[in-house]
Amino acid sequence: MRKLLFLGAVGLLITGGSNIWHAVWHPKPTVTTLSVSRTDALPAHVTLKDISFSPLDTVSGAHFGVEDVVYIPVRAKDADPKTEYHVVVKITDPALIAAFAKQTPIEGLKLLAAIAARTEVTGMVDGMVTDSDIKSLRKAVPLVAKDVVIIHEGKKPSFIAGLAWLASGMAFFWVLTLMEPKETVPAPPVLPSIPPKLG
Repeated sequence: MRKLLFLGAVGLLITGGSNIWHAVWHPKPTVTTLSVSRTDALPAHVTLKDISFSPLDTVSGAHFGVEDVVYIPVRAKDADPKTEYHVVVKITDPALIAAFAKQTPIEGLKLLAAIAARTEVTGMVDGMVTDSDIKSLRKAVPLVAKDVVIIHEGKKPSFIAGLAWLASGMAFFWVLTLMEPKETVPAPPVLPSIPPKLG
């Protein structure tokens, strides 16, 4: 429990700090391309160009208990189709999510085809992804790499959201301090009573 709280607090602080830094000093996304072999060091606020979406490997967030999210893996445009996915795009498009929720395959396929025709994505690296999330994603799509990076499409850095993340992280650390076992001061030894001297 304490380990999960600690990891959660660190994740909240990093996410909050990143939002504040980018909102104030770097509001525009960094434009870059995706390496064929791996993600390298992607900036937190990024526009990835020359990519290829893989709609056939789309995963609904319902697999992880999140109904309003869809995950679509991407590769570099010139990458081998058999290579691992080092980036997955997290999409919160209401129309696409509704198509998955209502199980309307025709609408879903139309929307996925439109996404597949795109060659770039802009968003922020999701800093709150846990090992459990990655394991679930890799179970659904075996080609997802262990070092996968999830980009939340359309998300922009926010100063106010950053402050909220920081406050939440500090609250987690406060809870951790309350859970610390308190040191018990040993009681002083009981001295034997000395009988009074007679006459």
